[in-house]
Amino acid sequence: MAIKKTEKLNSKWAAFARAAESGEYKTEADAYGSVYPDSKEGSRTASAYRLSIKPCVQAERMRIRDMAVQVIAVDQASLAMEFEEARQLAKSECIPAAMVSATMGKARIYGLDKVTVKVEASEELTPWGMIEAGVTTKDDI
Repeated sequence: MAIKKTEKLNSKWAAFARAAESGEYKTEADAYGSVYPDSKEGSRTASAYRLSIKPCVQAERMRIRDMAVQVIAVDQASLAMEFEEARQLAKSECIPAAMVSATMGKARIYGLDKVTVKVEASEELTPWGMIEAGVTTKDDI
C-alpha cells in the first residue's frame, strides 16, 4: 500500500480556489480555464474535478468562504444597532421624521411592522352578532 504524500497548496491551486469561489465563473471548469488557459477545453471538467478534491484546495476554498462570511456578517442585531445609532443622531439633531424612520426600520427587521389579526368564525355568529362585533363589510371578516 502506497502512502500518499500530503500536497501543499501552490499559487496556481490557490488561484483556482479563488476563481471557483468568486462566483465569476459558471462552472469549476471555467474557473480552471481562467487559471490554466492553455489547457484543452475538453479536459477542463475532469482536471477541475481532480484539483477540487485535493484536501489543500478544499481547505483553501473553506478559508475563502469563511473570510467572505466574516466580511458580510450582517444580522438583526447589527442592523438594529445601526438603526439605533441613526435614531440617536436624529434625536440629537432634533429631526423627528428621521427618528420615526429609524424606529420603523428596527420594527421591520424584527417583523413587528406587520399586524396580524386572526378571526375565528363560530357557528353562533349571526348577522346581528357580526354587526355587534364590528364587522360591517366583507373586508372586515
